[in-house]
Amino acid sequence: MFNKIITNIRWAYFFVLEGKKKETVQTTKKLVYACPESEPVFCPPGVVAYTLRGPSLGDDLPTLTLCPTFWDRDHIEKLGSQPDLAPGDLKSIRLSYEHVLIHELFHLDFIGFDPDIDDLSATLSPFDSHQVETPIYGAINCHKFAWALASDNVATKSVNTKVAQNADNYAFFFTSFWLSAHHDWSRFDGKGDI
Repeated sequence: MFNKIITNIRWAYFFVLEGKKKETVQTTKKLVYACPESEPVFCPPGVVAYTLRGPSLGDDLPTLTLCPTFWDRDHIEKLGSQPDLAPGDLKSIRLSYEHVLIHELFHLDFIGFDPDIDDLSATLSPFDSHQVETPIYGAINCHKFAWALASDNVATKSVNTKVAQNADNYAFFFTSFWLSAHHDWSRFDGKGDI
């Protein structure tokens, strides 16, 4: 599973930099970007963006819709310019344009991801007697989901491999990696937990 995660991250990296080479993809693959002001789209309250993989807006192209709240965000560079930003701050910072776009792009199969990357839900607390599934969005839930299978014995801890199928885990990986590089989070040595 680790190799699939690395492959997916590489696909995203190279797709943004170079696109896919003509010999590896049909050039007819396109993505429609839609905004509520220009297209008749549905943006429920609190939704920042969403991706429709199949036919939408009267054609057969996948569509990435950017809702009005998307435009209230900042670039990651502006978020990263906050002094003394620590890993624990991920749970309270407003997500960047880049974070949202990476989350949505990971839903698109034609960029090259395997297996399908979705928005998962899971039971995050072993103490939840009702076994209520929670959407895996946000820094706290992504962190809990990543360690959902870990035991109390540090020597046997293992990461939940289902993170390879959740879009927000990839987006938080990108966000935390970028912020870590700009704020030297290595100095926390695992103590800057969320």
